[in-house]
Amino acid sequence: QRTRAGRMEPEQKSAYGEVKMGLARQMNLAKDSNKVKRRRAFQRISREVEELLEKLEDDEKTWKPVLSKLFFETLATTLEAGLKDSSETPRETVANLLISIIPHLNFLEGKSSAGVFKGFINSIHVQIGTFPMKEPSEEVRLLQLQVCIILTNIAEKAGELVVNSIENLVSICEACAKDNFPKVKVEIVELISGIAKIALSVKSPYLTAEKKIEYTSRLCKAILPNLKHQRFRVRMATLRAISNILTQREKTEDWFRDALPSISKATLDRTAAVRLEFTKLTGNWLETLEIDKSIRNKLLLLLLASLGDTDEQTKKEGIEALKRLSRGEEEGKTKPITSEQKQQWIECKIPSAFDEIPGIETRAIIVKHVSDLVTPALSQLTSWTDSERFRAVKVLLALIYLAQESIALHAGVILQTISPNLNDLEQPIIAEFKSTLHAIGCLLPIDSWKGRVNKALTKTGEGGHTNWLIMLDCLIESAPPSSLYSYIPFFSDLLCQDILCFSSDFPTRYFTLKALRTLLIQRLSSKKDPMEDKLVLKIFWALIKAHTAASSQQEYVLAEKVMLILQENAGIKEYEKKSTSRSDIPPSVGIYSQYFLKALKNLLKTSVDSKKIRWEADTIESRLLVTLFRRSQYIIHEYLDDVVPLMVEGCGNADNAPKTRIHMLSVLLQLVTNSDTKQWSKYGPTLVKGILLPNMVWRNTSVSQTIRHVATQILESILSASLDFPSASLDFSEIRRIMANEIATLETCLDDEAKRIRVLMCKIFTIFLTKTSSKHPLDELAMNKLYPKLVDRLDDSDDEVRIGICDAIAAIVASFPPGFDSSGVAFRYIVKHALIHLDDQKQAVQKAVYGLLATIGSHNPKIFSEIVNNARTKHRDPHLCEMLLKKINN
Repeated sequence: QRTRAGRMEPEQKSAYGEVKMGLARQMNLAKDSNKVKRRRAFQRISREVEELLEKLEDDEKTWKPVLSKLFFETLATTLEAGLKDSSETPRETVANLLISIIPHLNFLEGKSSAGVFKGFINSIHVQIGTFPMKEPSEEVRLLQLQVCIILTNIAEKAGELVVNSIENLVSICEACAKDNFPKVKVEIVELISGIAKIALSVKSPYLTAEKKIEYTSRLCKAILPNLKHQRFRVRMATLRAISNILTQREKTEDWFRDALPSISKATLDRTAAVRLEFTKLTGNWLETLEIDKSIRNKLLLLLLASLGDTDEQTKKEGIEALKRLSRGEEEGKTKPITSEQKQQWIECKIPSAFDEIPGIETRAIIVKHVSDLVTPALSQLTSWTDSERFRAVKVLLALIYLAQESIALHAGVILQTISPNLNDLEQPIIAEFKSTLHAIGCLLPIDSWKGRVNKALTKTGEGGHTNWLIMLDCLIESAPPSSLYSYIPFFSDLLCQDILCFSSDFPTRYFTLKALRTLLIQRLSSKKDPMEDKLVLKIFWALIKAHTAASSQQEYVLAEKVMLILQENAGIKEYEKKSTSRSDIPPSVGIYSQYFLKALKNLLKTSVDSKKIRWEADTIESRLLVTLFRRSQYIIHEYLDDVVPLMVEGCGNADNAPKTRIHMLSVLLQLVTNSDTKQWSKYGPTLVKGILLPNMVWRNTSVSQTIRHVATQILESILSASLDFPSASLDFSEIRRIMANEIATLETCLDDEAKRIRVLMCKIFTIFLTKTSSKHPLDELAMNKLYPKLVDRLDDSDDEVRIGICDAIAAIVASFPPGFDSSGVAFRYIVKHALIHLDDQKQAVQKAVYGLLATIGSHNPKIFSEIVNNARTKHRDPHLCEMLLKKINN
């Protein structure tokens, strides 16, 4: 005090005395028990000091010593008490006054400065140094915190002032970090920065190393929860506070290692400004600090996360940071990126912060540390939260396109880690994983990952292959075609395994087909010679297996698409539509035409020998054969010499597997319906005797009924062909003889419970009896059994059958051989029953029966006229009977 007074000039002493005298009463009132008096006193003190500050601005030389002496010797104690006043207004007034006055003071002079500094800190600590805080007003808490900040800043050159109050200052920071007022949380950044710079810095001489670590850990632990605050400014300020502490410590320590998991979540922050700030800080830490190896790896991975950020500024900052870190690093042995890889990168549209594949000037730091980065990068993929897994996969993608061939040794481990993450293809993260796989396929040598894929896809267990097939599809799709070309046989063999294309698991089959399609498309883009015959046959047969196992239309469509691409790879031209009337021939039929017989022999091992197939059960061989026939139905007429014996063997025995018989009969139906009759006509008798009639024998199951129906359809088509194409080489006489011998089987079908079969049988008997001339009649016994069966159908429950049978009855009457029914018994039977239905309520039935009677009346006019004349009086309307009599008489 004597020192300050001794430095003052006489006029300064005089001014000091006047101001002190003017403040003396107010300082006494500031201690009054009446809060109103105290409030007014502090307000008047504030005005007096403000006037003094105005004078200070005009004449600093004169008034600064006065202000300093007045503050330290007179005002300090009063203001210190005012900070703890029970009323809010004095506390607020004093805090505002201190904020205005402290920047003009020099705490380095005088013995009382340290005591004053500590006194103010203690008073503020009382109010806001513990949580919950004593100070209720948010604004006052903010002002008192600002006083601490100003005191700390002016004490930068007198660090012992801060050190003497370090415990209280740290406590204030800890309490304010929990304050509900966001502005307080933001402001403590500056206080923490000041404390760190003065007391916690590595170069600071005031505290021991242990104490520095203790206070550093406390500060970090206090502010760390604010990284989750809803206000982005609080989160950003907290990052800066941590960065300021870390910068002063000049290296990473245990406290930072513990805090890093929470800090790293800033890369997932919803606000772009926070992510940008964290990217800047991370780059700065890596560039300037002494960092432990494990922490460096984590920070590098966090920096890589910025390259997948949606914010362009964050991406740009991440790239710049990588460039700075890569300067001075040795490039090492890195292969140049080929133009084909660049093109594949563009075509696959791999998301990246770069317009093209980055060069070594950006990725040198990653190449250098890639071996240390792979494991922590992959470990993040096992996180429980989707947001962290999103970040992890973006980090992995960035690591791959920056490390490139340097990461090739780890390709298998990367694929192994990605595999479990592909179980649910509906998740949004799947697109990110596919981009990562595309980057691996484009940038890494195929040898680096094909072995691991091969091992996974050759497992003997059923299932578990789907995820690897998805990955293989992505890898093949993005691989440069010229590099992939020599591996096509390898991947073809891999995908053509029975455990994949013939699996009982739908996803496995489906993604096998997808991978095959991608592989063949890639081969087409390489513009090489046609695929060798052996490889085409292998893939063709694998697709037949896939068709056999397929359970959905989706699979059928995909398999046919792959077959069409295979046809292009084999150089097979479009199939010429010959010997068929079908207009729906698919474009892939060409490959079936060329490889049908080869595939058939492949199934039967060495030659066309049906004895190698067990027909009595639904075996794999029989299923494959049926599929081959069905898929080749458009060209199967070209190979009937080989096919018909197999069909007879497979369908001719009613004890064979019903499913096999149904499918083979379906193929046969397509053949006789849509192919030129000349193509199959010579096999007509064989088909009827060896296949159709055995399958028309009645059996009491719904499957047997389906088989009878298909067989009946085929027989009707064959007989119709004999009418439509009489000049064709169809030997109907032999067919007629075969049918005549099996007439009992045909008769049972007339009584079938299925209406559709009975309708077809009406047509069959019509054609059969029309073709049965008097020169080659049925024997008398067969004729006597047949005509009552036909007449019985006039009483059928279905009108379509009743109408259809009329033509068959007319045909059998026309085929009566000479001498048959000389007594007219059969004719009388037919006419009498027909006349009953001439009076039917259905006009369509009446019309059909009238046509029947009008046709057969001339067979025996006398008997006919007699019967009709007798029936006329019994009909509700005799008009039709009269027409028949008139017609027969004429």
